[in-house]
Amino acid sequence: MPRFATSTPITALAVHLLLFLGACSEGSSNGQAPPPKEDLEGARVAYQRGSAQVKEHLKTPDHATLRAAIDSLEESVRLAPNEILHRLMAGRTQELALNSEAALAHYRVATGLGHEDPLVWRRMGTLALGLGDLDQARGCFERALSQQADDPELFFGYGCLLDLEGELEAASQAFNAAIAIRSTYDDAYFRLAKVLRGLGDEAGADAARAQFDHWHGVDLDLDEARKHVRMHPEDAQGVRAVGLYLFQLQRAE
Repeated sequence: MPRFATSTPITALAVHLLLFLGACSEGSSNGQAPPPKEDLEGARVAYQRGSAQVKEHLKTPDHATLRAAIDSLEESVRLAPNEILHRLMAGRTQELALNSEAALAHYRVATGLGHEDPLVWRRMGTLALGLGDLDQARGCFERALSQQADDPELFFGYGCLLDLEGELEAASQAFNAAIAIRSTYDDAYFRLAKVLRGLGDEAGADAARAQFDHWHGVDLDLDEARKHVRMHPEDAQGVRAVGLYLFQLQRAE
């Protein structure tokens, strides 16, 4: 009798085990493994950790802290893909890191889950505009405008889109709408001057450019005053200067 035909209990057990493992492997390769369950508690912990890291980064900007925040928030959406709040925070944090495509992907999921927030649609429009997807940008801006008509940055972004598409008259109306809401909006004055010049309105362009120069100058003065106060927080005159510039810019902190 050949040696390989010899049967023992151990050999039989080994054969049975191999057959069992083969069946498991076949089932797994056929995609029969159940999908992983959401880990809501793990997602909550990761979200809270990421949110704290974002706050720390905003207070004291640091690349490593921002990277850690991104990792935490990406973990939160991996553990709970359908949590809208987690998606929004993950998208905003990717925006802070200038990762436009990643941010846009999170916002798409959030809106696909039924989240209706004009701020998110505006952000999506701005990101799509930066990525050169003008059709998507228009759709997002117009969706936001259908829900909210008092956001100067929304009108500004829409005006930039219209300018790129050569709709100069409509762009000027959008920039004027932004300025009507925020009369100190220096970037809107700058873009308005550009489109008015393109329309042949030199006087209007010069007036808009003068407004830009004025308000942009106040903005720069405010930045310098803030830097001074950060270095000399006990300087009452510096603190008053910050308040004065904020008052001029109609802002509140």
